[in-house]
Amino acid sequence: SALWSRKFRARSAENVVAEIEECIRKYDIKEFHFEDENLTLDKARINRICDIIIEKKLNIKWQTPNGIRASVTDENTLLKMKQSGCNHVTFAPESGSERVLKDIINKSQDLDKVTRLIKYCHKIKLKCCAYFVLGLPGETSADVELSIKYAMKLARLGLNEVTFSLFIPLPGSYLYDELKKQ
Repeated sequence: SALWSRKFRARSAENVVAEIEECIRKYDIKEFHFEDENLTLDKARINRICDIIIEKKLNIKWQTPNGIRASVTDENTLLKMKQSGCNHVTFAPESGSERVLKDIINKSQDLDKVTRLIKYCHKIKLKCCAYFVLGLPGETSADVELSIKYAMKLARLGLNEVTFSLFIPLPGSYLYDELKKQ
């Protein structure tokens, strides 16, 4: 967001579903990927999108490959998403180290909540993925080990896939600016 602006402007649930219907009608598309990091930020909006899909019996499959925020997602929302055709969600704990989350990337991530949501996804048969980042500045081998152990714990609880990516400082981000100063 630092590359653009801090403002978030969401399309209405009706507008989103109208575009889905157009894609079905014009192109016979049956699966949709929401590339939206803020999809679950507004619970009323995501629930309305799901309700309209269900009401209109669109019979689609959809997923969130870009990730949804665990901090604003709950079990009721995940169930509604599943009922409307969502078959795969992605979370981004980014690290299994509380120190890295708090002191390096300044992310208020409740790993216990991520764990709970992944267990719930497994319970309702909603596939899920977790994204992790390795090589953050100041991250130690012990921190990396914590991330690997946390990913393994999630896998034992039903996580379907995990992605480990290397840190790339993006221009305009807090860490980019810090590294540039150093």
